[in-house]
Amino acid sequence: MESYIVRIYRRDQKRSTKVEGVVEKVSTQQRTVFHNLRDLMAIVKRMTTSQTKGSS
Repeated sequence: MESYIVRIYRRDQKRSTKVEGVVEKVSTQQRTVFHNLRDLMAIVKRMTTSQTKGSS
């Protein structure tokens, strides 16, 4: 099972979808920056999809 760290550095109180931070894949220390919730979800999906493909 892979582990990920999500760090949120900024969040807009008025617009809940506006967040900024970093997702880090623990095993590789790969870091990817995000600027909103859509970016965050795409990063997580991409990282988990690549893990699934690699383990087949």
